[in-house]
Amino acid sequence: MAKVSCVDISEFQQGINFNKMKSDGIKAVIIRAGYGRESSQKDSMFESHYKNAKSENMMIGVYWYSYADSVGDAEKEAKACLECINNKSLDMPIYYDLEDNSQTKLGKAKLTEIAERFCETIKKSNY
Repeated sequence: MAKVSCVDISEFQQGINFNKMKSDGIKAVIIRAGYGRESSQKDSMFESHYKNAKSENMMIGVYWYSYADSVGDAEKEAKACLECINNKSLDMPIYYDLEDNSQTKLGKAKLTEIAERFCETIKKSNY
């Protein structure tokens, strides 16, 4: 398997020169699509980052930042993510970012259930 240099980006990184990034050896980006349970929480730079990465023929994946504390929330987050990415073509997976401090008290078993529900919901949409 070939090694590919990749970075994750979100609305916190603006003014990215994708051409320079690619010429510096970064071949792929994982773009934050959004966070939370609502599609209104779409990352404000998602569309721009996606378009600019595509224009440089970079590999693209996306991630969703989670605040879920239940499997029901995880399913809502997955549906919001799918709505935000709107059937875009991806070269890499949809990643689920479970690292919020509010989730640490939930424990391994509960976080595993949450992650599995998110992933199952995403898989049903052929991603």
